[in-house]
Amino acid sequence: GGATPAGTNGSAAAGAERPIIDAEALPSDFTPLIVFVNRKSGGQKGAFLYEELSRNLNPHQVFDLAVHNPERILKIFSDVPNVKVLVCGGDGTIQWILNTIEGLNLRNGPIPVAVLPLGTGNDLARVLGWGRGFNMDDNIPEILVGVKDAHITLLDRWEIEVANSGRATRKASKAAPSSIIFNNYFGIGVDATTALRFHQTRDQYPEWFFSRLTNKLWYVLHGAREIVDRSCAGLASKMRLVCDGEEVDIPSYAEGIILLNVNSFAGGVKMWNDRAGSQENLHRYGTFQSFGRSSMHDGMLDVVAVNGSLHLGEMNVGLSRPTQLCQGKEITIEMTSPMAMQVDGEPWTQKPCQMTISHKSQAHMLRKTVDTNGEAALRMQELLTWASDRRVLGEDQYQALLKEMSRRFM
Repeated sequence: GGATPAGTNGSAAAGAERPIIDAEALPSDFTPLIVFVNRKSGGQKGAFLYEELSRNLNPHQVFDLAVHNPERILKIFSDVPNVKVLVCGGDGTIQWILNTIEGLNLRNGPIPVAVLPLGTGNDLARVLGWGRGFNMDDNIPEILVGVKDAHITLLDRWEIEVANSGRATRKASKAAPSSIIFNNYFGIGVDATTALRFHQTRDQYPEWFFSRLTNKLWYVLHGAREIVDRSCAGLASKMRLVCDGEEVDIPSYAEGIILLNVNSFAGGVKMWNDRAGSQENLHRYGTFQSFGRSSMHDGMLDVVAVNGSLHLGEMNVGLSRPTQLCQGKEITIEMTSPMAMQVDGEPWTQKPCQMTISHKSQAHMLRKTVDTNGEAALRMQELLTWASDRRVLGEDQYQALLKEMSRRFM
């Protein structure tokens, strides 16, 4: 709400002094909200949203990420029970906040995070029910009520360990990391090539990218160029793919391989066919002939192949599907040629290397409650929180039950 949070002293928003929060003074049913806004995301929308949220909430709760260090703010609230975070930005902003929360190893467990999407893509926001992107005529109070009533779900986070290579980024001044974390997907080949060219053009001519529509048009143009260039043809001869110790045949026609954690790609395309028993577009080989449902908290990645840029375009309008290759807990990739890659929309050119992709951790996310299944999950979550607050459940029991609840209410 807009009232000053009980037990709070000092100004967090001004950043002059560290506020003191007396957790004991807070009512047991108090669920404070911290809001982080990337004012640079979404053109003018980030700045507009910051002002609107500051009007609808106490300014002590709303923080501009260009000014405030999220680690410092989260530490201030670390002993406050039932706290929630709302992240307003793109996938990169979400990654930043999730990394920060994980690094703090908070006593009360990971803080659950809701997403108000800005910019383009926003695939994680879509699967969590927060929509494709914020518009200036959206009802801010309704959004805040949605966050209040949201229920916790779990999100697998994955780590790519890179060996025998440097990572050639689009900004040569950056150091080459030996590990990369992703939440949504990891793309190799055609999709990453288009993303890389898009980012290079935007870096060189930022004035050409002034709206969501123009961004999409530029993406389409770079995708059309790749239809002609076919720079990723023959991908099967340039890489080796191993899933849980078993080598996976890559189709000869493949120009891209995508490892999916969430079943939403490039702005809402459902890449994994969840229909039970469906044999549509399956590439048959080895033992990988039957597949489970896609889930963002089952500790498994879904791996698909795409034929090329035109195939991606067809999937965007629902005319085609990718080829399902495998599902696994650990994926090993060996690249013998340089290749464009991207994680969660951030592209680079990768030198030949070996990569191991494995499960890193799970984040607590807030899914918008929109149906009876969500209502049931919310009631169960409230019961778990009640039991945990009263020490009926220990932390390990709480986390185990929350994980099982997320699985059942997927």
